[in-house]
Amino acid sequence: MAASILATGVQADQPTSKKASAFPIQDPYLATVIGTPPALQARVDPPLKLKVGRWVRFPKRDVPPVFWNGKTLRYAWAAQKKAAPLVFVLAGTGGSFFDSKVRFLMGALHQAGFHVVGLSSPTHTSFITAGSQYEMPGRPAADAEDLMAVMNQIRDQLADRIEIQGFGLVGYSLGGTDAAFIADLDTRQKKFDFFEVYLINPAVNLHTSAKILDQLYDQALPEGEESINQLVSKSLKKAIHYVHSTGSTPLGSDFIFQAVTALQPTDQDLEGVIATSFRLSSANMSFTADAMTHSGRIVKPGQTLRIGTEMEGYFDESLQWSFVRYLEELLLPFWEEKTQLDRDTLVAQSSLASIQDFLKEARHVDVVTNRDDIILGPGDLEFLSQTFGPRATIHPHGGHCGNLEFAPNVETMQKRFVSAAQARGWTP
Repeated sequence: MAASILATGVQADQPTSKKASAFPIQDPYLATVIGTPPALQARVDPPLKLKVGRWVRFPKRDVPPVFWNGKTLRYAWAAQKKAAPLVFVLAGTGGSFFDSKVRFLMGALHQAGFHVVGLSSPTHTSFITAGSQYEMPGRPAADAEDLMAVMNQIRDQLADRIEIQGFGLVGYSLGGTDAAFIADLDTRQKKFDFFEVYLINPAVNLHTSAKILDQLYDQALPEGEESINQLVSKSLKKAIHYVHSTGSTPLGSDFIFQAVTALQPTDQDLEGVIATSFRLSSANMSFTADAMTHSGRIVKPGQTLRIGTEMEGYFDESLQWSFVRYLEELLLPFWEEKTQLDRDTLVAQSSLASIQDFLKEARHVDVVTNRDDIILGPGDLEFLSQTFGPRATIHPHGGHCGNLEFAPNVETMQKRFVSAAQARGWTP
């Protein structure tokens, strides 16, 4: 249980291989929620100053006014003062280009000598409205096409501002899965010729991961919205008590780590936090895709979503849309009609197994994951190990992306990118 682990303090664990580094939090749900303890995080100093780029991919697209500035796709970037390779960083499920994990990875790679660009996930609202050709994310091959088009345009935008000496790619969670499909697509489009593609905690099969996260929601929050309200209320009460008793203020990762440690959450509390986060992602994705494609499942036909439209009812309805429901009632019917493929084929195409032959031979693609990653299903770890061989690093603990900021892991990533770029002729 998470509470007992917190009560006795975090304990170091031994890695399962020479490549794997010890991570101190053994509970996968706790690791997923609080991430790496601040004292063990890689130091990225000074904080990276990011610029925000903008691009309108579909200027004639009809975007409902409720999606403010919905035609504009934004991205973050930072450059070296001299010529260098450029590394794209892809956000995870529902994540934006400015999410904390994106900014952290950008900072770590910039520190290693690279230009960096941060991109939103194809499942993020702004990407659906401004960057997605079909406005129905979740089919990896189509999402890869969209991301490649966006990356290509960004490269053109930055070409007259920075000197680029090659391209790298890193993604975490769903972004890791997206990165794998982009790498495969690039073997045919030949636009980037990546020197390194780094997959952090990727989902192996999107349908399997969707089922796992939906089951977590049903188990941890059996009364749905009411359970969420109770969880938030209880957490806030405990947090307020912690602030009053310690005199601490809720600023920064140190506070979050210490506060969660002091609150002694149960596994069900932690599962509820994770499940709520992912359910909000599926709700936003379902609502946006339905509104943009006029599917009529959430936004009734003929209704116009304006800036002043009352959204509470739509929010309540969207919360009922799990990942599996999105797949079954929106995504699969849409792609069945467009591709004439059956559901079993479409589901199979949502797995890394559909590009296994490429991944086995792609020496520039590496994967890092955790044995206790909560989004992996039966057989997924074996698939990664057999497919990637020595290019797979499987840590014993870390949950889902909980050890992404862990200093030894970050150093390994930096060294891998540097050595791969040097092999292509780059001199730091």
